[in-house]
Amino acid sequence: MTHVRLFAPAKLNLFLHVTGKRPDGYHLLESLVGFCEFGDTLTIEPSELLSLSIQGTLAEELQADAHHKLVMQAATQLRIRTGCILGAKITLDKQIPISAGLGGGSSDAGAVIEGLSRYWKLWDIAALKHALAVDLGADVPVCVRPQTAFVGGIGEQVTPVSLECEVYVLLVNPNIALPTAQVFRHFKSEYAKPEPMPARRITSFDALIDGLAGKRNMLEEAATEIAPAIADMLYALRSTAGCRMAAMAGSGATCFGLYRTQAELEDAAQQMQRTFLSWWIQPTKLRCP
Repeated sequence: MTHVRLFAPAKLNLFLHVTGKRPDGYHLLESLVGFCEFGDTLTIEPSELLSLSIQGTLAEELQADAHHKLVMQAATQLRIRTGCILGAKITLDKQIPISAGLGGGSSDAGAVIEGLSRYWKLWDIAALKHALAVDLGADVPVCVRPQTAFVGGIGEQVTPVSLECEVYVLLVNPNIALPTAQVFRHFKSEYAKPEPMPARRITSFDALIDGLAGKRNMLEEAATEIAPAIADMLYALRSTAGCRMAAMAGSGATCFGLYRTQAELEDAAQQMQRTFLSWWIQPTKLRCP
């Protein structure tokens, strides 16, 4: 195998409920997670050593951030835990904004685990990959095989959900980095009661919107205390024609709007781009089989 190329999509928490906290400090979560057609790309090529190089629009910014260390940690730990002695040259084309609530670092780490497993021909290690992903962080397990899923526990409980409809998404960020740990330090809300598992199949856009009714991102209040621009983004998204739902992504500060058609998405993106010249704005859609 000369090379492996994997897409590491931006992750979207369509809702995020905090249901408790374990004695070790980890929060218990429930979330319906989707993945976008926008994201990073990893390429794995032959090398005697294990190395990582970063390119793309956010390469310089990522070099100064800890997220790239997660990618190398994933690669190194996979090799140690499997006893593999092979090397690989990993190239990361970085497009997902950093500390934006879109799971960029986790998605990259998940792609590295999956990509190196294929490249090194490490078969039948699903349990090992899952355990490694759990150790790396709450968002990593769902990112190893990036498909719509219901996530519970501290992120280790991943139940696939079949998304069978087109969902158009507008991502916006006021170019504010918001570390997850900082948001959780500001979190003071009462914990939510655990909810029944959502439908295992989502067959229409309307079914998705109906299923999200009454649900929210419980980190939004804490994140908005740190970054008041989140409230401005949500108001702006909800003011666009066709927006059926708007919420904060992950731990913020990115927010997203959901649209039924590509035409509605394009109109909303153009409206936002004309009005908010300094914001990062990315039209995309959710990945479905």
